[in-house]
Amino acid sequence: MLEGAGFSKSNPYFIVQQGKVNALCVMKDEERLELLKEVAGTTVYDEKKAESEKKMVENQGNMEKIQETLQFMEERLEELRGEKEELTIYQKLDRERKALAYTLYDKELKRARETLDEIEQQKAEEAENRSMVYEQARNLENEIMTVEAGQKTKSMALRRNKILLNELEEVRFFVTFLCLLALFSLFIILTIHPIGPNLTMTTIT
Repeated sequence: MLEGAGFSKSNPYFIVQQGKVNALCVMKDEERLELLKEVAGTTVYDEKKAESEKKMVENQGNMEKIQETLQFMEERLEELRGEKEELTIYQKLDRERKALAYTLYDKELKRARETLDEIEQQKAEEAENRSMVYEQARNLENEIMTVEAGQKTKSMALRRNKILLNELEEVRFFVTFLCLLALFSLFIILTIHPIGPNLTMTTIT
């Protein structure tokens, strides 16, 4: 019946026992306030309030953590936006770099091909020049061989001419010797047997 009327047997202050009145009189104000709260049954609400305040503090801490997380995420998002802009700029610059590199590569390739063509042309010209020089050298060698053959022929002819000249000199010397010998013999004959004028003239006539 008491519990139905709002009194609980677990709360000893709904029924004041003997000796509690005197103790209530000598209590301090804070203790008396606490006792009255217990008697009135508001302690449960205070506990719930404290628990709620504790949860509020915890929730406030969680909210602060969430706020910090949101702030961090916002800052990170701003950083990512900046990085995205930087990435966009980098990608644009990278595309420009690749295009420039391709252009330079194409120019270098064309220059290298032109240089290679010039080298091939120079090699062809040098080969043609070497062929011409070889042909000229061969012709010159043939001319030298021809000249040497002519000189050899001339030398042989000159040697034969010298031999013939020597032989002619010997013949001339021999003929001259014979002529002198004949004249000398004639002189001896005329000296030994002189010829008169008439005989001489008759003989001459």
